[in-house]
Amino acid sequence: MPNVRMILVCTLLAGVLAGCGTNAPGALDTPTTVAAPTAVATDTLAPAATALPATDTLPPAPTMAPRPVATATPAPPPTDTALPPLPPTVTPPAAPPPAPRQTTPTPGAANGDQVLLTNHDSNHTVTLKVGQVLSLQLRDRQWSAPVVDQTLLQVVPLNVMLPQGLSRWDYRAIAPGQTTLTTEGACPPNPNGPTCMSILLYKVTIVVTP
Repeated sequence: MPNVRMILVCTLLAGVLAGCGTNAPGALDTPTTVAAPTAVATDTLAPAATALPATDTLPPAPTMAPRPVATATPAPPPTDTALPPLPPTVTPPAAPPPAPRQTTPTPGAANGDQVLLTNHDSNHTVTLKVGQVLSLQLRDRQWSAPVVDQTLLQVVPLNVMLPQGLSRWDYRAIAPGQTTLTTEGACPPNPNGPTCMSILLYKVTIVVTP
């Protein structure tokens, strides 16, 4: 670009000087040869500006991962699993304790009072007063002599005949306290039948009061 401008300036100056020479007084009419203007190359273009990379280019936006969507699991349909109501529990009433046996008069007793015990009185409790007589009368088996505290109950001798199959013992209460009377019953002999080996235990609790 500076070279082109210098050429144009020189060309213009040369034209001005030529005009001045022809119009001066006393100048010869010699034709003056004017140099043709030098063609100025007009197709010389400035180099194109190189495009700079854009500096305002933003970094790529971060890619967002899709948020997981919670999937609701449908609840199972209700099932009729209710159990039928249980019947109310009925507690049977407690059995009352056996009542003490009442005394009954008997001939031969010192004071006429006697308490009678039989096979059905096992595991019961009887109450005596001092001076009363306890008569134990058992059947159907061969009963052993009873075991009892003789400091509370004294043996009374028997002066009567007993029927077959009956075992009897009489005791008189002589002191207050408590004791247990026990005896065992074996099967009677049976020559024409099977042998019986069972043993029954008979037990009675005796309370002696003043």
